[in-house]
Amino acid sequence: MRILSALLPACPLDKPPSPVFAASPALVPEPGTGQPVGLSLTRRTQGGYSIAALTGELDVACAGTLREQLLSLLKPRSARLVIDLSEVSYCDASGLSVLVGTGRRAELLGGVVRLAAPRPAVNSVLRAMGLHRRFDIFPSVSAAVTPKPAAGGAAGAAGMPA
Repeated sequence: MRILSALLPACPLDKPPSPVFAASPALVPEPGTGQPVGLSLTRRTQGGYSIAALTGELDVACAGTLREQLLSLLKPRSARLVIDLSEVSYCDASGLSVLVGTGRRAELLGGVVRLAAPRPAVNSVLRAMGLHRRFDIFPSVSAAVTPKPAAGGAAGAAGMPA
């Protein structure tokens, strides 16, 4: 066991996540060092939606903290959230899990989660995992907060590459 502990770095997930997001951009600190892991979140409102603009990498290092912060944006009767992915360069399975869990909680509260402006690499991951069928994905935040047309299919499909 000593050999393993000497070879493996201390896992940053063995400590509880701290609340690090504020109304302005905030970086998720790496436990022990205080240095950013690589994700920031900026909150604002637009068109009756809360907008969570993410910047950086959506991965296991920040998933727990991000989950807490996104869920804190969802309130009964006001659980309308757009997650702006335009500045997310990478998303792994734990990041996808955060998105799905946030979407489920919004539905339970009578709301919705919409995804906006994913980069091609992130959009490919969303499609490969079938999440384009679970979420409406929009080409921009403005499109995501615009009411859907009364007739027709998924508004999210328009403008996003297949």
